[in-house]
Amino acid sequence: MDVSDDPEQILRILLGCRTIAAVGCSPRRGRDGYGVVRYLIGKGYEVVLVNPGVSRILGRRCYPNLGSVPRRIHVVGVFGSPACIPAVAEEAIAAGAECLWLQEGLAHEAAARRAAEAGLYVVQDRCLKKLHARLVARTAPG
Repeated sequence: MDVSDDPEQILRILLGCRTIAAVGCSPRRGRDGYGVVRYLIGKGYEVVLVNPGVSRILGRRCYPNLGSVPRRIHVVGVFGSPACIPAVAEEAIAAGAECLWLQEGLAHEAAARRAAEAGLYVVQDRCLKKLHARLVARTAPG
C-alpha cells in the first residue's frame, strides 16, 4: 500500500519503527544520504548503513547489502540512484522490512507496486528528515 500521501500512516511508521536501513548513504556531508542519516541517529533511531563502496560513515560500519545486516530492519530508506530501487525493493521484501521509503526525488512505480504487493508500506518521493521534523515534532508534548 502506498502511504506517501497519508500523514497519519507515515506518523505511525515514524513512531513505531526503531531500526532504519539507509541504503545508498553517503560519506559526503553535503549529501542527503549523510545529513538525513545523521539527523535520524540524533533522534534515537538505530540506523544501519548500507553502502557496498564504503566501509564506515559517521563512525559506523557500512554493510554491502540488506541481506548482510544481522538485525531486523523496520524501514528501508533508499538514497541514490533510481536504477537500484528494484533490487533494493526485493532485498527489503526478503529482509522482512515493514516499509520501503524512497527519499525525496526517488520513485519507481513497478518496484513500489512489487513491495506493496508483498505487504510493505511504500513511501515515495518524501524526505524522512523533513517528515519526521514536521509530523513527530508536531505530536511531541511540550
